[in-house]
Amino acid sequence: MRDQPTPGPERELTRGQEFALWVLGGMNTPVSPEREAYEAQKELEDREALTHLYRLTQQLKATVGEAVSTLAYKLKELPAEGPFEELVVEVEGLCGRKATLSLGASNSPHLRAVVLTVFTPSELSRSSTWLTCGTNEELAAYLRRETLVAEIGAATEGAVISLERNRSA
Repeated sequence: MRDQPTPGPERELTRGQEFALWVLGGMNTPVSPEREAYEAQKELEDREALTHLYRLTQQLKATVGEAVSTLAYKLKELPAEGPFEELVVEVEGLCGRKATLSLGASNSPHLRAVVLTVFTPSELSRSSTWLTCGTNEELAAYLRRETLVAEIGAATEGAVISLERNRSA
């Protein structure tokens, strides 16, 4: 193997070699604690934003708690009144069936509704339950309740019983 010529004092460095030495020098410099903290915070924020995006585009299913959190997160961005696009988050782990938690419009322009929908195994039929209806502020308080996850679980069981009673496909 041939030895690569190394630049000496008698030989000038090319711009590419200067750049390479600068990059290598920067790689050997320790990272400041402020930079490490910034990078850790940035990574956390990026991961949270991507997770919310994947849930909203239904590329990732959420637990009940994560679905509630996603709706609360998106609720902050909604106007107080007027039309908006319905937000739907698919939830996994509810009675072994497809289920969604959604935030949609109600009959009144300034009210929104949180709705749980449970599907049959074939997904040909569904049962929807309005969990609550209110203003953005009222829904924000509702979505922060500690008992909400348990209430959604109970509502899911009721929807499954209803679907089975009606012998839905």
